[in-house]
Amino acid sequence: MKNPWKEVTLDDYENHMALSNVYQLQTLDMIMGKQFSTYAVKSVAILGVAGGNGLGNLINIPTIENVYGVDINAGYLKTSEERYPQLTGRYRTLLADINEDCSNLPHVDLIVANLFIEYVGYANFTKAVRIIKPHYVSCVIQVDPEESFVSDSPYTAKLEVLDSVHNSIIPTDLISAMKKIGYTNTKDNSLSLPNGKIFLRLDFSLDKDS
Repeated sequence: MKNPWKEVTLDDYENHMALSNVYQLQTLDMIMGKQFSTYAVKSVAILGVAGGNGLGNLINIPTIENVYGVDINAGYLKTSEERYPQLTGRYRTLLADINEDCSNLPHVDLIVANLFIEYVGYANFTKAVRIIKPHYVSCVIQVDPEESFVSDSPYTAKLEVLDSVHNSIIPTDLISAMKKIGYTNTKDNSLSLPNGKIFLRLDFSLDKDS
């Protein structure tokens, strides 16, 4: 079965995420600035980079020398490159479907994975982490009230195809799954969105004996 993320247009996705009653695109951009600046790292892999929202924060963090944008959609990756010519030489894209094969993922100091684990599940995500072997992992998951993962908007019908690959992520289960591969939860921070949904940032550090 073809992954629906290869079919959803970037315009539909980003226009939905940027609506004032959703406000997820803007919120994730702000969060990513903090994720990039929290740790003294030289390399980062952004899993599910899409069109590159948040990459602009890297322009002011020259100490991060190598940035990899990983996504399943080649069109998204091309757009992410075109949007930030200032990152030429530092930013590289990698086409990969982590649900199928993640053997070509690069080794980096930090993984950033926002609204990504929901579409690969615990097992595939932790498999990718084991291959990348970062010192730190910073991710954002969405905590929903009693409604669908995708907020209601004029674009909802076009995004409903993503339901077929969506997984509900429970924070305690994610923490347990990461602990099993040698990562300890070091940070949790929640942020409320206009429609009542909540973004929960969870950070992890590699245990010294792992």
